[in-house]
Amino acid sequence: MRRNTRTTARMLLGVAVMAMALTGCGLGAVKPAPTRLDLGAPATVEQPSWQFGALALPPFNEARLLGRQDVIWRQGVDGMPKRYATYLWREAPSDLVRERLFERLSAHGAVLPQTINADMPQLQVTLMQFEQVFSSDGASNEAVVSLQAVLMRDGDVLGRFLATETQPGQANNAPAGAQALRQATDQLIARLVQWLSGTLSSEISTAAPTTRPITRSTTS
Repeated sequence: MRRNTRTTARMLLGVAVMAMALTGCGLGAVKPAPTRLDLGAPATVEQPSWQFGALALPPFNEARLLGRQDVIWRQGVDGMPKRYATYLWREAPSDLVRERLFERLSAHGAVLPQTINADMPQLQVTLMQFEQVFSSDGASNEAVVSLQAVLMRDGDVLGRFLATETQPGQANNAPAGAQALRQATDQLIARLVQWLSGTLSSEISTAAPTTRPITRSTTS
């Protein structure tokens, strides 16, 4: 009986050692960590020609079909969104674009993450598309960035901005797509800031001594 027990114990020990060896082999073949992509340093801009007192820029809303940090690509405008297996964004694209817009707007006035009183305007932004789109034959690609911004104050809509920017990629890979997305983002932010300048100026001029209604505008 003891002999059988010892034999069984040796067999179990052998199985355990083999399992540990296989586990060790598996651990040794761990996939490398994904490469993190970023939009890089913001583009330099000229001295701002207009100023605002204060503006709230809360966290963006976003329309993401996959993971928040996935680098998204698709083949053809109607293709299913897919993700690169070996690349991730440093942060969610909505956070990266907000950081860029926050810094750009800070040159024009005080930017806060939320309103502190009813008189402070708030810019609510939704990042609708942020991806690399390949042609149907896969020979070329372009970055596509779309967003909607709604300027509000004390529950009233002062204006709406809706626009898309595209930028061709210089190569058919994720780093080239990231560079093109950076350029498209900067172009879109420049348009948004220009629109915001006119909308805020109009709101200030119509809000003070007159009783005319606030001008509402839409840009696309």
